[in-house]
Amino acid sequence: MSLGIHPPNEFERLAALRRYQILDTPPDGAFDRIASVAARIFDVPIALVSLVDHDRIWFKARHGLSIPQVDRDPGLCASVILKDETYVVNDARFDLRTLANPLVAGELGLRFYAAAPLHTHDGHNLGTLCVMDFQPRQITQGQTSTLEDLAATVVNEMELRLAARQVAENAQRLELLNELMHIATSTLDKDEAFSRIEEQLKQLINYDRFSVALRPPGTDYLEMHAVAPESRKTFAEGAPPSLDTPMGEAILTGRPFIRRTSKEFTYPLEFEMHQAGGYNSAMFVPLRSKGRILGSVNLGSNRENNFSENELEIAQKIAEHMSVVVENAILYEESKQSEEALRRLNKQLEEANRHKSEFLANLSHELRTPLNAILGASELLGDNVFGPLNGKQAEYIVDIHDAGEHLLSLINDVLDLSKIEAGKLELQLEGFSLRLLMERSSAIVRERAVGKSLEFSVFPPAGDVVIEADERKVKQVVYNLLSNAVKFTPEHGKVVFSASLDDDRVVFSVEDTGPGIAPEVSEHIFHDFVRGPGQQEGTGLGLALSKRLVELHGGSIWLESQPGSGSRFFFSIPFGTAR
Repeated sequence: MSLGIHPPNEFERLAALRRYQILDTPPDGAFDRIASVAARIFDVPIALVSLVDHDRIWFKARHGLSIPQVDRDPGLCASVILKDETYVVNDARFDLRTLANPLVAGELGLRFYAAAPLHTHDGHNLGTLCVMDFQPRQITQGQTSTLEDLAATVVNEMELRLAARQVAENAQRLELLNELMHIATSTLDKDEAFSRIEEQLKQLINYDRFSVALRPPGTDYLEMHAVAPESRKTFAEGAPPSLDTPMGEAILTGRPFIRRTSKEFTYPLEFEMHQAGGYNSAMFVPLRSKGRILGSVNLGSNRENNFSENELEIAQKIAEHMSVVVENAILYEESKQSEEALRRLNKQLEEANRHKSEFLANLSHELRTPLNAILGASELLGDNVFGPLNGKQAEYIVDIHDAGEHLLSLINDVLDLSKIEAGKLELQLEGFSLRLLMERSSAIVRERAVGKSLEFSVFPPAGDVVIEADERKVKQVVYNLLSNAVKFTPEHGKVVFSASLDDDRVVFSVEDTGPGIAPEVSEHIFHDFVRGPGQQEGTGLGLALSKRLVELHGGSIWLESQPGSGSRFFFSIPFGTAR
């Protein structure tokens, strides 16, 4: 077989190899042990885990060989990756594939060589697990299968490390994308938002130049924003860029694309920037909002082949947030002219918040899938399902499992936040003392009551009653009612907090001597954004949230009040299984 021949998918194969980030990494006990096991099984002096780079064959693990790598062309491993089957040379002196190979005919004098390709799940042969001897040998079909199984184990080890790294990267990505959504919905200044978004984007994608091109409605030119210093001269001179540019292509077609090398450049602007120096690959992503293209996000690099398909997907997610920035700015400018434009702006902001909740929930679930796989695999390995582990392996498995559990806890926290915003909160039921809950809740507001010279009384039921509910949520409801009572009761007034037992339920009551609430207000008091009489601050969501939390417990909340006679709020919840 001729040396120097590359697989037809060599570019994609090298990209897959880079994906694992394994080249030039320190020795790893897991891979070293696989090489040692292969040498023992085949009773050979040399066993290697090799990875075929574009110009070299690098050894991740080597048994019986001191050199860390060889050139690709003389290497037998470069021939193995051309096919998906095991490559066996019983006696290299009489095998036409290897007769002239310098490793055979030269000083090393190899005679026997057998290698199984390291075949990934997406069909790429990254290297080999190979065994060598200086004497001719024969191997059985069973030994061939064993070599293939060991090669598959090498790939599994690589996949495990890749999955663990991706989980960590996805967690960071979730945090950064959440921050981007916050930026997108917290400012109406396009340039300020673009600058803040770029600060976050640098942590996700490696690039040298950043810009945003916006197309004013009904025009054939582009407005450039956040242009990198290296490109400002190009855009500052002459007329604004036209649609006959790569940015214009992304806007007109609505299609994101990558220019991997300068050979793929097609527009005069690209050649001009390339000739100016330091512009050798690029990525362009349209900014899309409500079915129309507003502009494009543009990234450039001094390096060829800098951008991957995965980074293109990330850039598209970033573009979604930036589209919100642009759309909000447009709506804000229109709002200066009409009240209808202001209503459209508020609707856009609400839609952005809804997308944020959906995004957090969906991405958190996506993160759980690979994380659960890692946790499950680490538990199986830790339980010795696939055989006993040595001390170091067991230690690594415990570390992987502990890190996964910690990350799962963080993801659950993010998911809980999104569920609250989406109205999908689940209760955490537990038994707790009713008396202690009332005392602790009252302690939070008692100081404010004393500051207003209020008579503040607490009357729990007799005995130590234990109920089963979500203590934190019940305390949240109680605190909300007590806080309102103290706030709206005038000085020297009275607030009474009590609880009583009624069959299988406990009924809480918060009574005050405040101004009272008119019937026309009472019937809406538990709705979203409804404030009490004379209340100018707050969101108007406290009582609405309290109502939802009580109803999640299978309870109810109600009000008894008349203007000038104070108010009395009640809520009841079941005891649960405790009493």
